[in-house]
Amino acid sequence: MSKVLFNPTGDELRHFYGGREYVVAPFKESGYKQKVEDATANFLMTKLGRRGLMTLEYGDEGEPEEKKRLEGIRLNKEFKKRQVIMHNRLNEERQHKRLPFSMPTNEVAQYARDLAMELIAPYDTKDLERADAAKVKDERDEFAQLIQKQAEQIQKLMDIVNAQNAGKPVEMEGSISRDGFVRIQQELGYKMMTKLEFEPWVAENRDLIPKQPIEIQADIEKKWGNLFEKPYPIGT
Repeated sequence: MSKVLFNPTGDELRHFYGGREYVVAPFKESGYKQKVEDATANFLMTKLGRRGLMTLEYGDEGEPEEKKRLEGIRLNKEFKKRQVIMHNRLNEERQHKRLPFSMPTNEVAQYARDLAMELIAPYDTKDLERADAAKVKDERDEFAQLIQKQAEQIQKLMDIVNAQNAGKPVEMEGSISRDGFVRIQQELGYKMMTKLEFEPWVAENRDLIPKQPIEIQADIEKKWGNLFEKPYPIGT
């Protein structure tokens, strides 16, 4: 038994089978239809069917042949589209891994032109390295700014504690007078609390304490440090 190989595409389709190369010419050119044995036709269809190769059997004249022609054209376009997409995905992965660009084959480049599809353009690994360096510099600058801000905050607290130990008022943003300091201590009531009373009071007032003048916050944290060895729970 035999079948007719039918190439409805504009591409030359070729493959080896049984030590022989079979070449099926583009549509309407000499050799675009070829009669071969069933075994040959079945093998070539497994290799070239996805590229649009079709087979014609007895009774496929007319409308059936036209349907196979349109189906072959559709399969051919899908094959070409997949090749372009796979090439682009490969280069996206290579770009992510900082690997050199993979150039498309002449066939893939032609597929992209035939289908008006865009191929990922070559990139320069040196450009990627420069972009990475710029990102690291930005992150380093942000980190340095954060450290500077924290250092300023720590210095303010140290100034307050040192001034309190020396019995001197401190002039700074958010500061209060000595009378105001004593009044707020009395209002909050923490000054005379025992160790057992102080810990639950701090826990209950986690939202209130950070809103107090900075001297009061420092005094509460100092009392915590004198009573407990575990970390102060406010601001952590």
